[in-house]
Amino acid sequence: MEDLARLFGRDDVLALEREVPGRDTRDNDVGVFNEHIRGELARLTREVDAPQAADERLGIHGSMLRTTVLHRLEERIGVGVAVRDVQFTIGTGCRLIGTPYDVEYSEGTAFGFGAKHDGKVVSIGTEGQAAGGVGFYLSSPAEVDMSITPQGTYEFSWFAAAEAPDWRSFGGLGVTIYADGDSTPVFTRQVRLWDVHGAGLLQGGTGKGAFASASSPALPGGFGPIPLAPVIVRMQPGRRLLVWMWSWQISNRVDATLALLSTHVPAVQLCGSPPLVIH
Repeated sequence: MEDLARLFGRDDVLALEREVPGRDTRDNDVGVFNEHIRGELARLTREVDAPQAADERLGIHGSMLRTTVLHRLEERIGVGVAVRDVQFTIGTGCRLIGTPYDVEYSEGTAFGFGAKHDGKVVSIGTEGQAAGGVGFYLSSPAEVDMSITPQGTYEFSWFAAAEAPDWRSFGGLGVTIYADGDSTPVFTRQVRLWDVHGAGLLQGGTGKGAFASASSPALPGGFGPIPLAPVIVRMQPGRRLLVWMWSWQISNRVDATLALLSTHVPAVQLCGSPPLVIH
């Protein structure tokens, strides 16, 4: 440990543990997160006339939209296209952890199966709700303030193949952290990437960027957009955290409309420092 400290030019070296609990504990933790997601989606759904269960109804323009879906999915999951290089800049004294993650989750029309192995989640919004994400466990033998920054990207697009004045679609990203299996998160933050209130014939929109830098549009009179990460949480000996990184979207039923959201978070940067005490 002293050799590592001298190597990094620090008096101490960040010590982390990635011990994964048993299957029953993991299943219980995913269930707790499921309840949180369902509650958040139910709250957001009250903004639109969207059912609890997702159901694909593309209407008479279904052929065009299905073609669009296939092309966009090929781009996002890498079917038939070259793999893109992912580059990270790691701060001095920080640590990078990556896949495989410990748990995964998907709800509605989100494709999260196997996401813990590659960090990829894709969701298709035609009607109802969709959410998916990955999570990892983290603990430390010493008290430390931990900065957590997901390293990856997001991309979204929405499209109307016909006049859709009543269409409402919105979605975004989130980070939620639990401690020791408690049902109440110790931290949760969400950002909204797009919010469509009606669309015209062949109207659409796109966006992409770094997962950590995603932010909701600034409100008038506010302090500007607040990025999703880094997230700073205090770690203590004997305390196990479960960090979830997830995406979500909601749409009401309007024929010939479609929204796509994909995320790819193959790694997470962790930076620790002694607890900050203000006297």
